[in-house]
Amino acid sequence: MNLNLPSSKNFDLTEKVMSDPGFERLARQVSGAFAYWAPRLHVHYTEAKEAICEWDPELKHWLGCAFAAFVCNLGPQTVCIEHQDPANLAYGWCCVTLLGNFDPTRGGHVILWNIGVAVECPALHHFFLPSASIVHSNVAIHPNETRLSVTHYTAGALFKFVKRGMMLEKDFKRTASKKDLKASAEKDKGCWKFGLSLFSTMEELMSLGGLQKWLPALAVGGEASPPALLR
Repeated sequence: MNLNLPSSKNFDLTEKVMSDPGFERLARQVSGAFAYWAPRLHVHYTEAKEAICEWDPELKHWLGCAFAAFVCNLGPQTVCIEHQDPANLAYGWCCVTLLGNFDPTRGGHVILWNIGVAVECPALHHFFLPSASIVHSNVAIHPNETRLSVTHYTAGALFKFVKRGMMLEKDFKRTASKKDLKASAEKDKGCWKFGLSLFSTMEELMSLGGLQKWLPALAVGGEASPPALLR
């Protein structure tokens, strides 16, 4: 559900969603899971969003959520073909929360084409992926089933906007000196290294202590799981 906000009807609907306690709780839970699995990347997202909200205090957002935007796909049978999301941050993650009533062993699998992996994704679960970098899609479900999703993300252009001192890229290129443009271009060449530095290894997450209580249950196929399951 992509809403054209200048429409009064769509604006009212957005206002209703933004004020709904359930959606706010979901946004905070998604952000909590994000911080759990990618703490440095979560800080990067949080700092960018806070800078933008400080620049324009009238922007609507959920306190406690690192992501700046969300989209609802209301189905009733949400299926996406092979694609990437190039407008998202190249090294960033988005979070997809699945809803509905379907058998995840028979359909709805998320396929990550670059690495040749298909993942069972049940309803009432979150999954994170670098949607700008990995080609992904999902398998259709059966005719009598439903599958909906809520995706939280932050557009890559917002990070660049903050990086340019709250300035659009075209305005930066128009007003910056040749020296500044050259320095910016050199810095951008190392952007991928910076992005990788924000990822966490399993060893690092283990050292933080958060995963230790979950791994024994996961190893034996227990029902317990890290904070990626809706409560």
